[in-house]
Parts: sequence; C-alpha cells; structure tokens
Amino acid sequence: MMRTFAAQAPVVIAGGGMAGLCAAVSALEQGAGVTVIEKSVRAGGSMWLSGGIIWTFRSKSCLVDELPDGNRALQELVVDTLDESLDWLQAQGVELGPEQGFQRYGRGRQASPAQMTHALLERIAS
Repeated sequence: MMRTFAAQAPVVIAGGGMAGLCAAVSALEQGAGVTVIEKSVRAGGSMWLSGGIIWTFRSKSCLVDELPDGNRALQELVVDTLDESLDWLQAQGVELGPEQGFQRYGRGRQASPAQMTHALLERIAS
C-alpha cells in the first residue's frame, strides 16, 4: 500500500554533510520540521576534505565518454541542473567563485567548505 505524507511531516536527515544540509534546507522550504543527525563533532562531512569545487561535466557527451555504463537519466540530470543548483545555494547565502574548469572534463564553481557549512546551518537554524 502506498502512503503519502503531508509536507509538514517531521523529517530526519541522517548526516550533516553537504547533501544532508541541502536536503534539510529543502525540506524546510517545503514546510517540514527538520532534525539533522550527524555522527561527527561538526557538520560538513567530506566537504571539509574537498577543494570546495561544486562541479559537473562540461557536457552530456563528455560524461557518457567518461562513464559509459552510467544511468543516462541521472547523468543528464547532473549536467542539466548544475546552474540551477548553484543559484539555489547562493540564495541560501553560500558564496561562490566564478565558473572554472575542473580536471579536463568538468566545470564548476569554488566554495569555501567552512562558509558553505556555516551558511546552510544558519539557514536550518533560522
């Protein structure tokens, strides 16, 4: 039996890395009450270990060349929605640098892991 849940249902996010923090803000935007559970002493997850670049492939064909066995629908989603996703992050207070190349096949924008974590936590706390 399929159940539907109201947008106001409580949401528990397991993990306070970038994906978890973004999921929490998104759920808040939909009117849900949110609890984020993080096993570490600080939020941010592996984002703290990254160079802070949020990237995708330059094109769908480049992505398919690099990952020919990947799920095409997900590949297209990743390439098609980066700009919209970066706009959303900026609306949450995340500061992003100008677009730059990534490796030989990608493009993205630089963010400070500390600033991004702080901005998303502030958004969750407000």
